[in-house]
Amino acid sequence: MLSDGYGIDEISATLGKTIQQIYAKRRLLASNGVVSKPAPPSEIKKQRKGKFIELVEQGENNVKLIADKIGCSTTAVYEYAKETGYEIKSGRVII
Repeated sequence: MLSDGYGIDEISATLGKTIQQIYAKRRLLASNGVVSKPAPPSEIKKQRKGKFIELVEQGENNVKLIADKIGCSTTAVYEYAKETGYEIKSGRVII
């Protein structure tokens, strides 16, 4: 179901299992080689930060649109901006 684009919470609701049960089953399947191991959170953060920089360099400055495009919250976009030296005022990234 993950490969079909469903999120963990959607899978949990569909199957009637808790989110912890879904993660436990995924870890078991990954250890057996049935599914690929998920990327660690630090790797996902690096990828999102890279996408953030790419979008800002392309001229995108709306925080909400950037968050939607990279798949994170607006709060995370503020953090990525702070870490990369960009400033945000009134929901816009200032270069």
